Amino acid sequence: PPDAPRIESFVASEYRTAAGQPVTLTFTTVNATRVELIDDGGNAVQLAGEVTSGTATVAPARSTFYVLRATGPGGRDSAFVQIAVAEPVSDVFLIAVPPVIEAGGEAQLLWGARNALSATLVSSMGTPQTLTGSTGVVSIKPARGERYTLTVTGEPGTPPVTAVTDVRVLPVLSEATLAADDGVEAGKTLRFTWKTGGADAVRVSEDTFGPLTTITEASDVANGSYNYVLPATLPNGIAVANGLPLRFTVTATLGGEARSRTLDAVVGAPPAITRLTAPEAVNEGGTFTVRSEEHT
Repeated sequence: PPDAPRIESFVASEYRTAAGQPVTLTFTTVNATRVELIDDGGNAVQLAGEVTSGTATVAPARSTFYVLRATGPGGRDSAFVQIAVAEPVSDVFLIAVPPVIEAGGEAQLLWGARNALSATLVSSMGTPQTLTGSTGVVSIKPARGERYTLTVTGEPGTPPVTAVTDVRVLPVLSEATLAADDGVEAGKTLRFTWKTGGADAVRVSEDTFGPLTTITEASDVANGSYNYVLPATLPNGIAVANGLPLRFTVTATLGGEARSRTLDAVVGAPPAITRLTAPEAVNEGGTFTVRSEEHT
């Protein structure tokens, strides 16, 4: 098998600085075909140089962790540095990078336990994991939002120290479609379809008529549909007339997180299919396509 990529060094010119002052980060790698640098908010940081060695200049406004990731045919490696702004460098810390991911995505927990006799990591839904060394990186792929706690014990007679971080997991709503094969008219059927990832429910609502349905069956949540017969009257008893605008919302939920798409229609409009397809997230500087289709 190919040799695993390895970050041989990743250092900062300063580890304590004032807000807004430039700091140079320098790295060297072997067996890597790609390197990337992000801050603890998940934001990309521009690199200069080659895959084998390079630099980045940052000017943090607050204490910030920077994560370097090296990938290659043999796997990947990660390393990080902590830049403290107007405060001492933290001895005990637990940071999730990025703090928000999409369902199925991965985050990394950066931890430090300087001068500790033992360190234990536990999630709100998992079993304790004993950590070795004084610092490290733990990759995680939580199915939903979780809280992670690092517990560090020191010399006998000293109380344990804890650090806590949360990871939010967002559902993916990759596609939402409204089809009106017989036109948008009272008594006619409107058909909604969707595709999601990681969601535990899908809700369909309309601004005037309110909640229409909630789907919780796993297979229907992932790739499902809902038929809605447009009523003849509004909730206030007034007849549904041509020209009435309708705004439907399809929402995918995961725990307390949600992603939504809106689909518009007008009563009296001819048969139509309205589709909105777009990625939930892209890398900074990347390109992507949003497709909006209306067929009559």
